[in-house]
Amino acid sequence: MERCFIWVLVFFAFNNAVAQNVSDHESLNSKIPLDFLTEQLSHNETEYEHASKYPMILHHGIFGFTKILFLEYFNGVPSALRNLGYEVYVTKVNPIGSVKERARQLAQQIDKILALSGKEKVNIIAHSMGGLDSRYLISRLGYGDRVASLSMISTPNHGSYIAEKITYAYDLHKKLRKAMIKLMNFPNKPTKSIIQQTFIAISDCSEKMVKEFNQVIQNQSSVYYQSWAGRTSTKKSETTAALDPLFFLPYWILREKRGNNDGLISVNSARWGHFKGVISADHLDQIGFWWKKRFSKFRYRMFYQKVASGLARQGF
Repeated sequence: MERCFIWVLVFFAFNNAVAQNVSDHESLNSKIPLDFLTEQLSHNETEYEHASKYPMILHHGIFGFTKILFLEYFNGVPSALRNLGYEVYVTKVNPIGSVKERARQLAQQIDKILALSGKEKVNIIAHSMGGLDSRYLISRLGYGDRVASLSMISTPNHGSYIAEKITYAYDLHKKLRKAMIKLMNFPNKPTKSIIQQTFIAISDCSEKMVKEFNQVIQNQSSVYYQSWAGRTSTKKSETTAALDPLFFLPYWILREKRGNNDGLISVNSARWGHFKGVISADHLDQIGFWWKKRFSKFRYRMFYQKVASGLARQGF
């Protein structure tokens, strides 16, 4: 299982390198050209009137991306919403960056989206860590007047127990490594590798860090916050998605320590603002990840359509 986890990290790190070619110390802010958003705008020119007052932004979580070859993070969701008349944009930030870094990158893109659309606000629909980026953006970067609503899907709003344990193990590894270097008098060359950046992102999702985060990052009264949690199970039924083998170990750890979960985030952790309920989907079912489509009965595109239509009915 440990090897499986490492290969998953390598897989996403490789995709990240191919798609964005991020250097160790370089911000992605300069990597997001205006053409990226202009291209998306051209797809919004449908025969329908916009079904919501403000544009919809789909914002990815950790290890996220917009599109790599034929793979989309939100698999087919942008086109599904655009076909219904919604104005939709998909943002991209550092998939292994800190919440603070990702929020700043998100801010730049929102400014460009507002300029392109001519609207004064946006609706953010965020998956996983993307919800923390968005909350930071609204509260600390002063975007409460530019964000009408924030819809969070399986965001670790009270931290991830799995991230907590991974962070602890990594910190212990670093301490042991430093002790060994000192003992053996090896040269110590500090580098910020992809793996180190990855653990910075994971650490920002840990229970300890999010507890501190919540003491500072407060909801803004001008923004409508809503959230959903995901739940999976070892047994497939009409109401619960079957457990993906990828999540077998974290699911059981979370089940024992934090109760119902989607394989990575517990139901209780995902609750924030207006809690809309639990969906029968593991963490990847929620975005229709490409290898999951044939094995999951969760109608994820319909779910996003309901999220969007709910916002439109409320005047957002």
